[in-house]
Amino acid sequence: MSGQSGRDNSRTILGIVLIIAGVLSFLGVYTGASVGVWLWIIALAAAAVLFIFIYSQNRELWALILAYIFGANCILLLLITQLNVSGVIVPVFVLAGVSVPFIIAWLQHRSQWGLLIPPYILLAIIPILWFEDTGDLIPAYVLGVIGAPFVVSAVLARKWPLLIPGGILWLIAAIFLFSGWDIFATVMSIIGRFALPLLLLLIGGGMLLTSFRDRGKAGHDEEDKPKRQDGLSF
Repeated sequence: MSGQSGRDNSRTILGIVLIIAGVLSFLGVYTGASVGVWLWIIALAAAAVLFIFIYSQNRELWALILAYIFGANCILLLLITQLNVSGVIVPVFVLAGVSVPFIIAWLQHRSQWGLLIPPYILLAIIPILWFEDTGDLIPAYVLGVIGAPFVVSAVLARKWPLLIPGGILWLIAAIFLFSGWDIFATVMSIIGRFALPLLLLLIGGGMLLTSFRDRGKAGHDEEDKPKRQDGLSF
């Protein structure tokens, strides 16, 4: 019964909100644009406060989500129409606003790292909005941002193979970033001639040594096992 009562209350509140929105739409037509905008700002703010109150009483997650949506739209409308905010700030506000709920959800459930993926992507886009004619800076930045989670995961989780994709992405990002420098071309030439072959030899030798070591360990484990006597079953 409590679940049915909660659903009935939510439908009642949403119905009231929709009716108010319809009334404000009609008032906006007859009162002019400026008055209509202020009516919407006040209504959105009131709706946010209302749903915050509902959440404080019942701890219903849907009420908190609606409060956040109405509050964010109220602030966005206020910034655009009354404070004349334009340009890059508007998409920055939107991207950051969408990211906040995921971050809050992760703070409540620290074990669910997947919740950090959407805000990481959205917040990583924000600096690109300020990039203009920067040549190879954008691809360098994008590759660096994509490689960062691999490197961080390798360090935090001690999963060192993750350094391979992260390192490759960071290396390509460095190539884009420093490709216009004369000294970088010289360094890359040296790396290509000497350091890269040596690195490949070291990695290959290390893989062979670990393979032989594991095989030897497996052989010793087999020898240490007690020998099973064969028997006939009837």
